[in-house]
Amino acid sequence: MAAKKPNDPLLSTGAYTKFFLSALYDGAVLGLNFGLVWGCPARRVLLPLFAENLSQRHLDCGVGTGYFPANALNDGPARHGHRGQMTLLDLNPNCLDKARSAILTVAPQTQIQCVVADIRSPIPLSLQGSTFDSISMFNLYHCIPGGRSKLQAISAYKNLLSAEGVLTGSTILGAKHATGWFAPIYLRFYNCIGLFSNLEDTKEDVLNLLNSEFMEVETWLVGMVLLFRAKGPRR
Repeated sequence: MAAKKPNDPLLSTGAYTKFFLSALYDGAVLGLNFGLVWGCPARRVLLPLFAENLSQRHLDCGVGTGYFPANALNDGPARHGHRGQMTLLDLNPNCLDKARSAILTVAPQTQIQCVVADIRSPIPLSLQGSTFDSISMFNLYHCIPGGRSKLQAISAYKNLLSAEGVLTGSTILGAKHATGWFAPIYLRFYNCIGLFSNLEDTKEDVLNLLNSEFMEVETWLVGMVLLFRAKGPRR
């Protein structure tokens, strides 16, 4: 087997073992890293954006542990009674299994479809022709290699949105947006070991792409994390 290259997405996805997802991810990644290093507390900042835009026909790309949909359903008015449809897309089957279990624990009547796919590849056949009222891409792009080209996944997946649909997401930006003294060091370390691929990622690149694909775009920069919401997909 050929050695993995630094831009191989399996370097980052391979870190998400069943043990890591169950025992460490929510606390270490979403808790400590986002709150203390990246300056954007996940529960206080990211979760409300996800919850406010969750629809009955939702596609979640890059699911992690299912923290965002599970907590949005558990804390919201649809608790235990959610009868919507949720499609989970991720390159790592461990993430899909963990997220599916987390969602069904709090909303057992949710219809869930799991899709193993690379967000940079063409839309999977199983999703072609589907329509969603909301799509989320939280904490996804900073893990994906490809520079500006990786953002073209937004151009492709926006075509799965309904006319009134909304795309939301977040991503840790690169060295240009680093804050404090520790964050730049930590950022470069994560890039060096292949967990991140975002040293050159900028707010401007994300905003330009979103504006070219949507009629209504909102962004917020919290610490080093860019949050975005986009409506009115351009056809």
